Amino acid sequence: ISGSIHGTLSQRVPQRALSSFEAIQTWLRHSGSEILVLVEGEENITGCSVQARHSYTVDDIEWGMAFAPCVTMVQSWPEGRTECCIDFAKFHQLIPADPNTDLGHAFASQA
Repeated sequence: ISGSIHGTLSQRVPQRALSSFEAIQTWLRHSGSEILVLVEGEENITGCSVQARHSYTVDDIEWGMAFAPCVTMVQSWPEGRTECCIDFAKFHQLIPADPNTDLGHAFASQA
């Protein structure tokens, strides 16, 4: 994205340097773009597929925030398999994000 944003914004934005958040916000706002999220899975008992979609505009995004970790790996008993456990109480929880941090690696080290 950053290469596309830089080229598109160079004609419209004052000379001061933009942060990554500012550049993305400006690009989304000027282009009228939306972020479309599609999720598909399978319901365990019936085997039916489950689908969800949601569209986000620049005003829907919580800038400078990240999702709190809500998935942990646990050992099942008595089989001993490793399984994912989702804490739905934390599913929508946000935490401040450092824009200079790779959040995937940061959260993996906290688990």
